[in-house]
Amino acid sequence: FFSVPHVQPRHKAIGPMRRSGPHRCGCDCLLLRGPGTGLRMNAPEAKAEDLAVVSAPEASSSAPEAAPPAAGTGSGGGSLAQPLAAYAVGLGVFQFQRRQYVASLTSEDFAKYVSVETLVEGNGKDFPEVGKEVTVHYVGTLTDGTQFDSSRDRGQPFTFKIGTQSVIKGWDAAVLRMSVGETARILIQPEWGYGANGSGPIPPNAVLTFEVELLAV
Repeated sequence: FFSVPHVQPRHKAIGPMRRSGPHRCGCDCLLLRGPGTGLRMNAPEAKAEDLAVVSAPEASSSAPEAAPPAAGTGSGGGSLAQPLAAYAVGLGVFQFQRRQYVASLTSEDFAKYVSVETLVEGNGKDFPEVGKEVTVHYVGTLTDGTQFDSSRDRGQPFTFKIGTQSVIKGWDAAVLRMSVGETARILIQPEWGYGANGSGPIPPNAVLTFEVELLAV
């Protein structure tokens, strides 16, 4: 009954969000499309300290309150210890993959796949923090000027947790560099957008332009 954790977006699939397709774990949660998104880290790449076995309470809120019997010390002693250990290893790999993803947001690759033009200066002091919620208004267009989404047209700002892969990678990387009050024009290449598959009104290999205003962090 233990399983490797996975990313589960909280918002409907609009603009920077993906629209379709359960991922390979077989449940109904969704992962983002495009290179650099989803669970892609292989276990052999993880370091030893990233694979440390955690205790049952840390591993899952559904883990039993009492520690399981040690293997070989009673009937069924190893029946819970083995899946718990497997879960902990999977959790370690997941956490390692998350750290790798966050590090890539500020890597040299950023300049290859994302450009940010500041239209209105922010306050220069209140910046997003990885894992924390940010609230924005945005308008998304294709290179031919076709608008495919707008929070302004809906009259409802968009809130998401930054750096957690709940939006396309180009969004995570660009908004992380903005300060409250800033409005920026963000150009995202398909590698950090929706990739070769596209999504809904967004065609395959599309270069995307978003005008984003950071309202709150």
